[in-house]
This record gives sequence, structure tokens and C-alpha cells, in this order.
Amino acid sequence: MGSQSTTEAMADIYETHAAALEDYVQALPPLPRQVGTVFAIAGEVRGVELFDYPATLHRLYPKLVRSYALDALEVAAPATGVAAPDPWPFLANLTAAAATAHPAVGEGQDLRLSGAEVTGGALVARGRLVHLCAFRIPDTSPVPGAGEERPGMARGAGGTGRGLTEHPDPRRNRDTLAAVMAREAIALDRTPLFNQPVAPKAPTFDFARVEGMLLGLAIGNALGNTTEGLRPEQRRARHGEIRDYLPHPRWREPRGFPSSDTQLSFWTLEQLLADQGFNPATVARRLSSGHLFDAGRTLRHFIQQCQAGQPWWNCGKASASNGALMRIAPLLIPHLRDGGTGLWVDAALGGWLTHQDRASTAACVAFIGILWELLDRDGPPDPAWWLARYVSLARGLEGDTQYVPRGGAYTHYRGPLWRYTQERLLAAAGRNLPVREACQEWQSGAYLLETLPSVLYILMRHGHDPEEALVRAVNDTQDNDTIAAIVGAAVGALHGRRGLPARWITRLSGRIAERDEGRVGELLAAARSVFWH
Repeated sequence: MGSQSTTEAMADIYETHAAALEDYVQALPPLPRQVGTVFAIAGEVRGVELFDYPATLHRLYPKLVRSYALDALEVAAPATGVAAPDPWPFLANLTAAAATAHPAVGEGQDLRLSGAEVTGGALVARGRLVHLCAFRIPDTSPVPGAGEERPGMARGAGGTGRGLTEHPDPRRNRDTLAAVMAREAIALDRTPLFNQPVAPKAPTFDFARVEGMLLGLAIGNALGNTTEGLRPEQRRARHGEIRDYLPHPRWREPRGFPSSDTQLSFWTLEQLLADQGFNPATVARRLSSGHLFDAGRTLRHFIQQCQAGQPWWNCGKASASNGALMRIAPLLIPHLRDGGTGLWVDAALGGWLTHQDRASTAACVAFIGILWELLDRDGPPDPAWWLARYVSLARGLEGDTQYVPRGGAYTHYRGPLWRYTQERLLAAAGRNLPVREACQEWQSGAYLLETLPSVLYILMRHGHDPEEALVRAVNDTQDNDTIAAIVGAAVGALHGRRGLPARWITRLSGRIAERDEGRVGELLAAARSVFWH
């Protein structure tokens, strides 16, 4: 900062700029009962300080202001005034940060905080948070294609090919998708769908439909995860027909508790709130940094790759399992107000993040499109609509891929997921098969050639009745927690919060971690505030 010091002492910088720093101290006095401050520079949140008593903050406040003012002096003054920043994305990152406890030098415990774009620490003693400080750390993950010039991309000063930004930005996801598709790193056909904007939701749109979508996901997951993996006949022999929550082996209560399906979906929502949109890099870090109650092979691979320092676009695994489809629903929320083509881009990148498979990515994009339309419907669609709409969206994206069933009555099949689903469902509907018999024919595990036909067939037969749709998903399928979560998202979007049985909502724990009771409700309220009102 232009200060000369023979000992390189930080104090000399403060002395050089003392007059300017004192101007900041005088201009920013604390309020009488203030216990915390979010500091921002040029419209960007930089950090937070929180104390347990106003007297403590008042005593230390001038020192804190000088510290941030020193940073502010390094930032060029904007040509015009800047709007006050929204602190909530930063605070959401902070509340989602992982915390580790260590003995303090004196009394209490020293907490170390680490999360998406945030780092910090805190002192806890005698049941009180004595002091917390946290700072924003910028996202420095590079995006594939940085520095390369391609047709249609923006150019920097002097005509230099700028490529994609080194700091992933939700507004540039289209460029990101173009870059990875150009390298055939993401297996997806280029179709006109990515240029077809969706209309923004009308001002009269009822956000309770979005709440229903995500509550339906959490409810379906909770109803099914206590018996996940059992064959339907085994489940019936042990429990009869399941129509309510069973006692959970971890918490020993007959209430709605989560597995990884709910965790990953709502961690995604947490990060969407923090970023006010979809940033693949920060979502990847969030999904790989939390404590999961359970995880399949594909997800474990993704987490290991992220934690090993791989860039986000290289962490996924080539897998046609259902782990991307079950957590894709929250990605439509940031698009409610403005619509546009970004819905398709975010769905493609969001699915591909963990499951780098053509059928999986096509299914994620198609399902996002179905959910978007369900949010606006005045009543249940015709049963044939579910299959027809899926095929119309997924067919061009997936193309003529080659998949093979891993069991059931149709192991002779070779071809794309969309065609397999179409053939199986038309045949089952023509014979009017009950859900259990139909799912037994093609099986109902985590492989998409089993999950997707099961989900769509349940919706074809019972989409008009959200309770029966979820009951059938929970009782009549093998990977019932994930299938019920996907079905729950669809019927919740169609019928809204009020269309779901009240007993399931009131007895849902709302947890996405070990002890954060009601967190689901908090995130839904925040999503309404940030992305709709």
C-alpha cells in the first residue's frame, strides 16, 4: 500500500493511512444495542463479526472498522454509488459451514469454520457464543475452456479471447455447458431445447407449489428410507402396507427423517440461496463437504474426487444410476421470476456434476421441464401426458444411446433409456397392470432403466392422488426411498403443499443433518424470500 518499513511492520501501514482510517471510524458508529456487523466493500460482502454483548462490540468496534477500511482503501472507488449488498447469501454459507471443535487457549472451545467461500472461527464458553468472525474467500475454481476463444464468446479488452471466467458465475453457465460439450466431456446432444426459453411464473403464482415439490421429495424419501432395498414382498411380510413413517433405526422415532436424497437436495438449495443462483463449483464443494447418512458408489467417487482437489467438472462418474435425478428439483427455483433458457442449462450441468452419463443428464433436463409445467397446472394431466412429455423432452437430448437392462423380463433390449421407458409403459398400461406387477417385470432398483419406468408409471396411474402415488412408490418398488422422493417432487409440484397429507408434513423432522430440526422449513422460507417475493 505504498508504505515503507524497514521491518515490514503492519503498523506502519496503519500509521501512513491513519487519517483516512479515522474517517471510516467516524462515519460508521455502532448502534446502541448492536452485537454484530456484516462488512462489505464496493457492494461485496467481505466478512462478519458477532459478539455476545453490545459492550464488547462497542469496545472493539473501532479496531474492526479500521481493519476493513484498510482493505477498502485498496479498492478503486466506483464511478457511481453502489447498492447495499444482500448479506443473506454469505450468512447462508456461514450457517452451512462445517465446524470442528478444539480446546481453547483459556476457557471454552475454539471452533474452526470452513465452508463454501467462507472461513472463520469462534469462541464458545459457558453455553454462549462469545465471539465469531468469518471472512469470504473467493471462488478460484477454473472453468474448462478458460483462455480459449470460440465463436460467439465475449471478447476482452484489446480483442483477446477471454474464454470462460476463472470464477464460475451462474450467469455464465451457458458458456460452461458449451465448453464441456465441445470437448464431449458431457455426453448430450445439442438440441434446440437449449434455445427455447420458459416463461417466468406469473405474479399470481403460488409459491406453495414449490414448497409442495420439495416437501414431497423429503416426505417420499423419509417414508421409504426405513425399508429401502427390500423387495416389495419382503417389505409387506414385515410391515404390511406402509402408509406412515416407521421408527427410524438411527433416531428410534416413527417420524420423517432424511437419507442422502433429502440431504443432497436441500444442500443444493442452501448453496443456491448463498449464491443467488446455480454455481456448479460451489454446489460441488457443498455436496462433497457435508456428513452424509448414506452414499452409493457413484456419490462416494464424486466426493473422493472433490476432496482430492479435482476440478468440479472432473469429479463425476459415468453412471446411469438415479442419484442425479433425485436431487435435481431445487435447480428450477432461481428461474421462477425470470424464466429463460438457463433452466435447461442448469439442469444439464447440475445432473452431470455427479453422474456423467447421457441418459442421466437427459433425464434430469426432461424432469426439470416436467416439474416446471406441473407448477402451473390447474389439475392433474391425462395419464398419457407423463410419458409423452418425458419422451418429447429427453429423446433429442439422449439420442440413440445403447443401454442394457440388468434384470427382469426384458434383458434382450438394447437401446436408449427413453425408448425402453416408452415401450415398457405402453405395454404395462395396455394390460392395466398394477404398479407392483409392472415394476416386477422391469425391476425397480437404482438403475435408471428401472427407476424411470417405475416413477412415470406410478405417476400415470396415481398422479391425481398424491397420497396413493407415494404409498405405491414406498410399497411397490425396491429402491423405494429414491423413487418415492422423485414421485413426491412431481405430485408436490402438481398439488402443492396443501395437497399433501397434513400428518406427513407435521411429523416430518425437517432435518438435513443430525440435529438441525426444522431446517427444511427454514430453507423453504428463505427460498420464498430470495427467489420469489
